[in-house]
Amino acid sequence: MEQLGPAPAAGAICTMALVSADSRIAELLTELHQLIKQTQSPPGVHCPASTALLSFTRRYEVDDIDEEGKERHTLSRRHIIPLPQWKANPETDPEALFQKEQLVLALYPQTTCFYRALIHTPPQRPQDDYSVLFEDTSYADGYCPPLNVAQRYVVACKEPKKK
Repeated sequence: MEQLGPAPAAGAICTMALVSADSRIAELLTELHQLIKQTQSPPGVHCPASTALLSFTRRYEVDDIDEEGKERHTLSRRHIIPLPQWKANPETDPEALFQKEQLVLALYPQTTCFYRALIHTPPQRPQDDYSVLFEDTSYADGYCPPLNVAQRYVVACKEPKKK
């Protein structure tokens, strides 16, 4: 069986934990889910999870689309990573972009999982993608060749706290 991306040990974070951080989040997610059901998504891009906000507990119930018929996951807000809502314009706001060699989480092409990566080249124009190097132990330097990822699917990677 052919592997599509880096091994899961490379730090995968499934997109089921990624949602927009808006005050009307439950309402917007419901609308988004309905829109996605009604429209055709481009290849490799689809809604990765069905999410509901439990307002009395400030927790999120998530159904992972890759686990058909499995149990529902419940996550606290602290385990949710918001996706950017806008593209940064490198010409007017270069400080809003991740810089070369900065550690990030990025959506591996043709998958629904985010992996640790280094920025290879930041976008030069607002419509440009990031060029990133995904962690991959099968390469001598520990990173695969550069791949393009849309700005929307590149987020900050927080280093785990050492105990």
